[in-house]
Amino acid sequence: MGSKANPHNPVETFLFLGGPRHKYGESDLVICDAQPGRGPEFTVTNSPPNRQAQHGRKHQHNSDGDNVMKRFIIAALGAWVFMSSGAQAQIAEWRDRIDPERLEAGEIHLGLFIDGEADGFMRLGWHVEDDTIALYDRSMWAANELYETQELNIALDDLAPRAVHIRFHQHNMYYLVDTEFDQGRAHGSAFIHRPGEPVTERAIDTAVPAGTVARATLFMMATVAPLELGESIAFNWYAPMSRTVEAVVLTAAEAVTVETPAGTFDTLRLEQRGGTPANDIFVDTESGRIVRIDIEGMPMQFLALPQTE
Repeated sequence: MGSKANPHNPVETFLFLGGPRHKYGESDLVICDAQPGRGPEFTVTNSPPNRQAQHGRKHQHNSDGDNVMKRFIIAALGAWVFMSSGAQAQIAEWRDRIDPERLEAGEIHLGLFIDGEADGFMRLGWHVEDDTIALYDRSMWAANELYETQELNIALDDLAPRAVHIRFHQHNMYYLVDTEFDQGRAHGSAFIHRPGEPVTERAIDTAVPAGTVARATLFMMATVAPLELGESIAFNWYAPMSRTVEAVVLTAAEAVTVETPAGTFDTLRLEQRGGTPANDIFVDTESGRIVRIDIEGMPMQFLALPQTE
């Protein structure tokens, strides 16, 4: 598999499944302080589909002015959804749309491509065990020597996170996160291991509002609980590596045909905005599979691969 160095901060951009939102030096990870988030539980609203978006091209870097305007538009959209949540409270919540068959067991397997060149993979799967959804992640970015494994337990009835365990490698060090969720808080420890140095440990104690889901849950839900074109959902997610809660808006923006190494797919493009990083998630309308993920502002894509026997 070819590897290509990337000018972007590797830890900042390896965020597709809940990686760290960290400041990064040549041999140092500095954990950002957690900021408790605010926002409602899942609500479903209707908003016009985005017919102006053009996502057949590679992402371009935006000027600072464009980024400011984009953040303003996203914030305005988020505020509209939040303010509408009371009036829309009787609309079926996202979790009520879960397809039991798809939820029972599934996996998302995509190749990582940087500037069109294969450079890793993501493999996120789940299965139901009694009253728990057990979710796992195995992801790699070869050029930057990044590898992440994650085990996440989710309550079946309300999608609340119960526990998450992450092992995140880069170069000759690795980072462990062990977090439990109880009574509105995430608590546990984070450890940084470097050869020849004492282990660094930091306590985790973050407020987690009711209705918050773990970040990786979003990708599973995009597969097992499909949206309709024009719908938006507002919710909080918890990112375990950065220990932060962020308000997120997910919008079914447009129907679009995409090309991948696995073939051509008619998809619904979901815009995830408000969390870090922003993603565009392309869901095959026939199978419900995620076949492409774009990382906003980066030359990074995850694409469906040909199935092998």
